[in-house]
Amino acid sequence: MKTTIEINDDLFQRIKTLAHERNSTLKSVIEVALRRFISEQSNSTKKEFHLTKHSFKGEGLQSGFKEGDWADLRERTYQGRGG
Repeated sequence: MKTTIEINDDLFQRIKTLAHERNSTLKSVIEVALRRFISEQSNSTKKEFHLTKHSFKGEGLQSGFKEGDWADLRERTYQGRGG
């Protein structure tokens, strides 16, 4: 496909020189650069998620609490806070 793009004069001269030094064409250099850019962009969006560890010192649940009793935990959390 043919298209027209505007490129900064200095950048254009550098690309043209690079292509000449590599016995390549301006078209090839631009295509390689665009393919590399696309590859880098798609790789950067596929970064693996790592959950940051946030541990606290202690002995676990305080006495009087039962694991999984969220209603009791909520009630004690807001106790005395006007609710």
